[in-house]
Amino acid sequence: MRMRESYLKIFCVGIILLFFVGTSVPTVSEKEHSKSRTSGWKEYLPKDNKHIIIDATDFCDKNDQLCKTIIFFKSDVTVEITNIEIIDFYENLNGLYASIPYSLAEYLKHSWFTDYVVLFEQSSASGSGSYYCQDTLDWGVDDIDAEKVWGTSEGSKDVAPDHVSGEGIKVCLIDSGIDTDHDDLLPNYKGGIDYFDGGTPEDTYGHGTACAGVISAIDNQWGTIGVAPKIDLYVVRAGNDEMLSPSAINAGIYWAIDQGMDIISMSHGSHVFDEDMRRGVEEAYRRGIIVVAGAGNENSGHLAKPAAYISVLGVGSVEQYNGEYVKWVGPNGRGSNYDDTINIFDYLDFVAPGGTEDIYTTTLNNGHSNAFGGTSAATAHVAGVCALMLENAEKNNQQLSPGDIRHILQESAQKDCFAIDANQISGHQGDEIGYVEKYHGSGLVNVRAAIDYSFQYILTDTDGDGLTDGEEKAYKLNFLDSDSDGDGMPDGWEFAQFARGCYLDPCINDATSDADEDGLTNIQEYQGLTNPVNSDTDNDGLTDGEEVNIYGTNPFRPDTDYDGLSDSWEVANGYDPLDPADGSIDTDGDGIGNGDETSIYNTDYLDPDTDNDGLTDGEEVYGFTVPTFIERKFYTDPTNPDTDGDGLTDGEEKAGFDIAGVGERYTDPTDPDTDGDGLDDRMEVAVCHTDPRDTDTDDDGYTDYEEFCAGTDPTDPTDYPGGGGWLNP
Repeated sequence: MRMRESYLKIFCVGIILLFFVGTSVPTVSEKEHSKSRTSGWKEYLPKDNKHIIIDATDFCDKNDQLCKTIIFFKSDVTVEITNIEIIDFYENLNGLYASIPYSLAEYLKHSWFTDYVVLFEQSSASGSGSYYCQDTLDWGVDDIDAEKVWGTSEGSKDVAPDHVSGEGIKVCLIDSGIDTDHDDLLPNYKGGIDYFDGGTPEDTYGHGTACAGVISAIDNQWGTIGVAPKIDLYVVRAGNDEMLSPSAINAGIYWAIDQGMDIISMSHGSHVFDEDMRRGVEEAYRRGIIVVAGAGNENSGHLAKPAAYISVLGVGSVEQYNGEYVKWVGPNGRGSNYDDTINIFDYLDFVAPGGTEDIYTTTLNNGHSNAFGGTSAATAHVAGVCALMLENAEKNNQQLSPGDIRHILQESAQKDCFAIDANQISGHQGDEIGYVEKYHGSGLVNVRAAIDYSFQYILTDTDGDGLTDGEEKAYKLNFLDSDSDGDGMPDGWEFAQFARGCYLDPCINDATSDADEDGLTNIQEYQGLTNPVNSDTDNDGLTDGEEVNIYGTNPFRPDTDYDGLSDSWEVANGYDPLDPADGSIDTDGDGIGNGDETSIYNTDYLDPDTDNDGLTDGEEVYGFTVPTFIERKFYTDPTNPDTDGDGLTDGEEKAGFDIAGVGERYTDPTDPDTDGDGLDDRMEVAVCHTDPRDTDTDDDGYTDYEEFCAGTDPTDPTDYPGGGGWLNP
């Protein structure tokens, strides 16, 4: 029977060849083609394998030409080739006619499970041009309709010109790093930091690389394409395995804040409360950064942290089930962290594709694989969705906060696409009240629907508290009540009060708390208009509480009595910060009041000669005369002993010098070359012994500077340049 089938295949091949030759199809090219990524295929396709599945994208290099190919497989083997264009099936002969990558065709020609492979190059006479390999559009990217945003239609695999693709949006991935040389990631990678080992965030584990591919794999006709293929990707490496370092994560959050990121993506979590992490993500959120994190994969009924924090978009994972979506439960009971025990009011924000390790994405060593999934993949999908939404908002002059983004995603999420798998969730019906909210949050994220909804989204502030209604809904506040927690402080005011590691909570009555520990409660600071997250509003060295409760000074003014002395200085030095007369007291008797010394001249109110140059601070500030310059006053720097930098102190220049027994010579303490002869005063006094007030000390017709340069004696009139003196006979 097999012999007869073989003869039949040979006959069919001959007929097909005659047909193609008759239509002037060129013969097969003999070009050499290497494919390192396919070298392992023979190792995991043993000859006793009767059902073989081949993904054509694994054989497709960038710009690899596609060839129309006829393939007949052995009769006792079932072969499925995915991601190819099927032109015709030969079911009775176990064959097909398809357009496949050239490297795959070459591999099949030498495979044990094929009988015949015939290649035909695309005819240039057909006018259709060359065929090239294409990015893989993974089911996750497809199901959230990302390709409808950056492409032209359902199933698009190319970014269309001028379409939203995440361009210009800064996304920080905090994970195990990435393969920084990966062809699908490198063009988008803009830099990063390694808080685990130091250096560049190079991935050695693979998890971060997989997340990066889902978020941002580029459109390069090879590998896969991500949700937002044109973002600016920044990376923080926080570990080298599944368990990341909490301290490295926290450092990465603050790095992302300081670098001005738009989105932080964290496909990891823990059930251990970390106050530093909570404060970090809270600060990021209030600074306008969208923080996305995975709910976790332990199926425990409790969201992992930071996904559980209200400032973070908590994302769960779903997988496909009979054309619909179900709560993901993976092997060994693992699944998204929500089960029958979870409180309905503690549900996820929404869900995204993840499933049981069937997401196709980037891997280490410039590779790809469909072995990724769970809430890690779901988080990466949502991070990419947020990037598309932000770019779209920028293009349409919308100012959307993280809360607005979350509200839009919640309102636009798909809610009618879920089914119940009785093997996973027993006793529930699809229409049970609260089922979607309990297991899927607001539903399945859909970026096309979210962007459509954003066009009709209006930034309103119904209660006038400074927060948009969307922001309040996302933060679980009452958008009809300006003071949701009833603590006497408006929600918007509380939300806006934050500093690194210090903030007020609009969800909790914290009126009597003291966030900045300055001795004033939050409500007192609100009523007194001081800064509740800065213990010293006027930065004068006294806390707001000390100023209000102890000294009665003004916490907004560093010098309450306007006497030139700061409140903290007066308190520390025994003066009254409410008595302006203190500023005129001249403790050191130098002629300048203490207030002016501390606030204006920066001199020491206890030392009459701060710079120790022989002049009192008062003389320097208010001026002094030099005997030979009686017609003018000189003003020098009381904090610099040598104002003109000529090597003589201001006091020495005022007091004068006895030069060569001819009496004192007085120089200008503000001019390093008093006589302007080219030699500074110190050089004339200490080295040349010339008169710094006379350009020609020896009156020989040559300036002191000319004689210095010529090597003659500027104090001897008989020794001058060309005069035959002792230096120049």
